[in-house]
Amino acid sequence: MSKAAAGFSIILITSAFLYGCGSGPDERAEEPGTPHYSLTKVDPIGIELGDTLYVFGHIRAAGYLADGNVFVGDLHTFTMSLYDPTGEYIGGGGGQGEGPGEYNMPASVTQTPWGGVVVSDVAAGKLIFFNSDLSLDYEVHGFGRNTPQSVVVLPDSAVIGSRRQFDRDAGRIGVGVYRWEAGSHEESVTYHSNLVSFDVENISETFEATQVNFAASPDGRVFVSPISRDEYLIYCYDAAGELTGTIERPFDRVRRTQEDMDREIAMMEMVAERRGRGGAFLEDWEPDPYHQAISGLDVVGEDQLWVRRGSEEIPFYDVYDLDGEVLFTCSAAQLPYSMEVAVDLGEAGFVAYLANPEDYPRVWLLEMLEGPEASD
Repeated sequence: MSKAAAGFSIILITSAFLYGCGSGPDERAEEPGTPHYSLTKVDPIGIELGDTLYVFGHIRAAGYLADGNVFVGDLHTFTMSLYDPTGEYIGGGGGQGEGPGEYNMPASVTQTPWGGVVVSDVAAGKLIFFNSDLSLDYEVHGFGRNTPQSVVVLPDSAVIGSRRQFDRDAGRIGVGVYRWEAGSHEESVTYHSNLVSFDVENISETFEATQVNFAASPDGRVFVSPISRDEYLIYCYDAAGELTGTIERPFDRVRRTQEDMDREIAMMEMVAERRGRGGAFLEDWEPDPYHQAISGLDVVGEDQLWVRRGSEEIPFYDVYDLDGEVLFTCSAAQLPYSMEVAVDLGEAGFVAYLANPEDYPRVWLLEMLEGPEASD
């Protein structure tokens, strides 16, 4: 997997494709002969009551490690738990605090190429690298306010990450995607940077200006898709930060359901309350009635770019090679579509979980099968 897993504290094919442009209808029906695969639920990790090693409080990260074991990050306990491929508990690591291997505000948890995980702690301004048994490996300090929110670790230990940007004098806010060399807190390459004027009357748009979808391949190529409700567009960069092309497909705006917008309203009310703003902060705010065109990017293995469509009722992916040619599509009919459904895509396997489930938290191990799938 080459894109950051969902963070602890951050609530995350068309008929023809050409490198640089795309054409075809914005619908699920694909060109005859385009393979389609499905992700189906196999086994869950997690129970409602009983053994505390399998009872989760608030899952905010999960995924397969390179050795085939599965980690689960729990915001409630600020710990990570490790399970073997059959779901048996192996051990754990992490914890809340300011000491080595501890964190207070983990923004993301991401698998490393050598089988461990890295936690980005924006409160302490550090990246914490854990081994495959979730024991502490090493830390990189000195980021301060420039701590990346989400990261991808490359085989040479360099880090690709996104972080928020602020220009307080000009009243501007935004996001950038950068490269940090192994062990360094100084940015070496800038791939994407965007700042917009802070608008207190348009909280949703301002918040989205601090978000970006990105992924990176093992050889250092970077793919960036700014949040958009109007166009399906991915910028492709080489390792040095040079723009080499784009991936595009026709896209028509798709309206959201009222249920989906109600979830966003509830989330924004919770954020405003936590920041002491109260209801008055949201008096003139309304959620955007349209879906995002793209809601996630991942590089799986050496050469597959998975693009999650933002307007489908279920998780649905367009899968390309790294030159923008379509390989196949993939969907997960057994998983509901919402901003709260996280699917972790990795070369060793796939998992999914709900950020706020109606029953109890658990992680679903997924199996990839050829052909369409039936929903539950």
